Amino acid sequence: MTLLKNAELFAKSKHAGKLKKSGITYSKHLEEVVSRLKSLGVIDEEVLCTGWLHDILEDTDTSFDELFEKFGRRIAVLTLSLTKTKFVIDI
Repeated sequence: MTLLKNAELFAKSKHAGKLKKSGITYSKHLEEVVSRLKSLGVIDEEVLCTGWLHDILEDTDTSFDELFEKFGRRIAVLTLSLTKTKFVIDI
């Protein structure tokens, strides 16, 4: 399985059953984000993974360390950079 597919499945499982304030499912929101990135010409797999994972630190029980372990430093740091919650992490 590709890194991108792993990020998609991981994000969908962590956000399962949750809705955004707008009423759409998190899965739909994440699909729209990744689709938008692709439509803008983004082809970098790690950036697309970050599209799937961008809400995971602030809206699920996923830790930075878990993200780092599963997806590597670059994806974990990119995801952290998009996180609204204030984390203090030695990266």
